[in-house]
Amino acid sequence: MEDNELNREIAKFILQDENMIVIEAKDGKEAVEIFKKSKEHSYDLILMDKIAQYC
Repeated sequence: MEDNELNREIAKFILQDENMIVIEAKDGKEAVEIFKKSKEHSYDLILMDKIAQYC
């Protein structure tokens, strides 16, 4: 989760370059909704912007 589009794109590029599947969220609310809808143990890594707003 990253609210800054440029930072999100950079992180996505780096992770995909390492053959990782990336699911993006533009804010905390979207990230929580994605996580709630996912199956248990779906993710090996979750990155979140600590300073972003949860609006």
